[in-house]
Amino acid sequence: MSSNLIEFNNISKSYGSCVSLDQVHFSILKNQIHAVIGENGAGKSTLMKVLTGIVPPSSGAMVLRGKSYEPESAQDSFREKIGFVHQHFQLADELTGWNHLELVARTQNIEKKRLLELVSEKQAKFKWSLPLDKKIKAYSIGEQQRLEILRVLILDPEIIIFDEPTAVLSPDEIEDFLDFMLDLKKQGHTLILISHKLNEIKKVADHVTILCRGQLIASDSGSNFTIEQMAEKMIGRKQQALVQAGVNDTGITHDLNLLGLKLNNNEILGVAGVDGNGQEDFILKLRQNIDLLKLKFGDISEDRFRYSIYPKQDLIENFLIRHRNTFTRLGLVNKKKVRREVEKIITDWDVRPADSQMVMGSFSGGNQQKFVIGRELWHNPDVILAAHPSRGVDIGAQEKIHQALLDQKKNHRAVVLLSSDLDEVLKLSDRFVILFKGAIKGPYLKGSLDNSQISQIMNGVNL
Repeated sequence: MSSNLIEFNNISKSYGSCVSLDQVHFSILKNQIHAVIGENGAGKSTLMKVLTGIVPPSSGAMVLRGKSYEPESAQDSFREKIGFVHQHFQLADELTGWNHLELVARTQNIEKKRLLELVSEKQAKFKWSLPLDKKIKAYSIGEQQRLEILRVLILDPEIIIFDEPTAVLSPDEIEDFLDFMLDLKKQGHTLILISHKLNEIKKVADHVTILCRGQLIASDSGSNFTIEQMAEKMIGRKQQALVQAGVNDTGITHDLNLLGLKLNNNEILGVAGVDGNGQEDFILKLRQNIDLLKLKFGDISEDRFRYSIYPKQDLIENFLIRHRNTFTRLGLVNKKKVRREVEKIITDWDVRPADSQMVMGSFSGGNQQKFVIGRELWHNPDVILAAHPSRGVDIGAQEKIHQALLDQKKNHRAVVLLSSDLDEVLKLSDRFVILFKGAIKGPYLKGSLDNSQISQIMNGVNL
């Protein structure tokens, strides 16, 4: 009997003339951690939507546990014990965390006493303490992601899809999470891991499948790939080194009085910390300060779905969210000029598909992020807030984003880089602060603390 748990047999999916999946064919074995990687727009999310019944394939077939599998809705995959921890949160702002857990529990007839036991057990395992009595609108991004994971885990599915699960976790939490994935595997679960963090994939993945522009590039044992080989197959070239050119200091300093900080041009000020430790308040005060100083502001938001995009509008309208006044005369918008600038962003940032009239919600998360960053840098702002700028994007896009931020510094602009990815903060920042329970620790010069010391400060230890 085959040990294949899932088989994808020549799966294709098209949206009009746009081909998202093209004859994808591979298998997933029982009781393994199987990573699916690729650039933004490679087809990873579309393939998972096909697996979970969210969208039907245009052609091809799937086999699950040796039998033909044709899900017609997400409920079909749910009944087959497939859990999906989405990258984009599936939560209602006006409901509490506990409300969301109860809704899931009801679908499986889990009584309240047992639900309490399960929630307590899972939170203890992760060392979480979610405010389940609060409404989702009061949750930080990190808390929302943890609730999403908890909603799936209490149902004990056989197959669990994790889409960028460590994007908002601290270094210590990431290690705990990777260990937990290995524990789930030991308990008999099969895990599908979608991630751009190749070092994490190398640590835990038994098998790696690589997609590029909807096609299968490789599918082999994780031990047969180095991190560099995975990256090269994903983006079709070797990674490029960042260019950190020296600049002349023009001596401009912005006083961020609401934060008790000074921000220099020609620098990147990093903001590190575990999500939920005052990041939202920090960002709010930064925006208020920039407004008081009447500076041009590039706002790469911490949550593009809430603050940066209109999912049901095309790229032209999403550009005009920020730049309508520049292209409006006598009440009329010059759409020809707007389209030209939007198409330039699409080209410069390799946004796929290259269609300015396609609605934003139809693009992958990484391509949405690339467009938002291109839009926010378009007007040469004085100060740029880059909140989690590379969250959920592939290595090639991450390189371009990081280089763009360094170029802003080179061009005498100030960048505030807020990220839960400590490596990103340390790689790019000239100085950095650490947030813990709303307090700002630092600033510290680059290289003045090692990772162990930083991790201790992030967890409340005073050095």
